Amino acid sequence: MVKEGRGAHDSVELVYGLAQAAYRHQQRPRVSGRMVSYVIMASLRHMQRLQVHLTEEQADHLRKTAESEGTSQAEIVRRALEAYLRRPIHAREATVRARALELIGAFSSGLSDVAEHHDRYLAEAILEDSESTRGG
Repeated sequence: MVKEGRGAHDSVELVYGLAQAAYRHQQRPRVSGRMVSYVIMASLRHMQRLQVHLTEEQADHLRKTAESEGTSQAEIVRRALEAYLRRPIHAREATVRARALELIGAFSSGLSDVAEHHDRYLAEAILEDSESTRGG
């Protein structure tokens, strides 16, 4: 409980600390119903709202996972994002680089000199595209 003489700001910080401790230990705080609502309000005050578009399959999987774990879909998304963001940047960059390297040789133009004359081929493709959109 909040001691007398502490300001409203101190009370919010105390409640926020309880919310953080409960989150870290994945437990609900063992306090009165009134205090629990303060904990929820204090922790939500420090959250940002974000809208995310999911495929039907992703949304269904997220809903089922949240139900099976007894938690909210938002909590599952926060945990997944936190795990991703904790990966070192170089590991994420290595993943992007590896995916880009997989594309090498994946396509064939049938031309043997694209590396040398790529500017010419690009200009020709742009001209052909602009002519076809103008109807000419």
